[in-house]
Amino acid sequence: MKDIMRLCFSLGAVCLIGTAGLVLVNKITLGPREAAAKATLMEGLKIVLPPETTKIALETKEDAEEKDKVIVMDDVKLYRGYDSNGDELGIACEASAVGFSGPIQTLVGINNDGEILCVLVAAHNETPGLGTLVTDRKAQKSIWGGNEDSDGLPPNPFLDAFTGSKASAPKNVDAISGATQSGNGVKNAVAKACHAYNAYKSAN
Repeated sequence: MKDIMRLCFSLGAVCLIGTAGLVLVNKITLGPREAAAKATLMEGLKIVLPPETTKIALETKEDAEEKDKVIVMDDVKLYRGYDSNGDELGIACEASAVGFSGPIQTLVGINNDGEILCVLVAAHNETPGLGTLVTDRKAQKSIWGGNEDSDGLPPNPFLDAFTGSKASAPKNVDAISGATQSGNGVKNAVAKACHAYNAYKSAN
């Protein structure tokens, strides 16, 4: 009986110490993780918004200036981009939908004319070599060993097919063989982003 009590006490102590350690590590790394996530988001927003954008509304506090706030329509976040004069140039919509292996998070840049500028997949868990055909933008190497896309955003035929279509009627991009569910996830996310953009514009 005493052995069982000692074993239970030892296991309890190990669990307590382990939990305390995890809580401490999480607390220590929370700030750097949040900063890294914000930096990654900002990088993506700069890619999908018009190149003349000098300021992006990122504020989530209720008491913030209205022009600085992130707009939320359903579960889609809308980040407004402004030029140096404070005029709105376009909106980046952050929307997610389910693909083959889980959520696919996208950023969809749309200008004031309702035209899709760029679609970027910010996060996903799709199968390498299959699902990634419709999610990833990777620079292609030339036969000379150089980087063919070093001067701009690496292409992705599936994602780039949305560019130029209207948010009011986003293009129905053909699926890629072997990546149908992943492609549907991206298309559904783009559709959600466009719907949120249209709802925002209608209300304003």
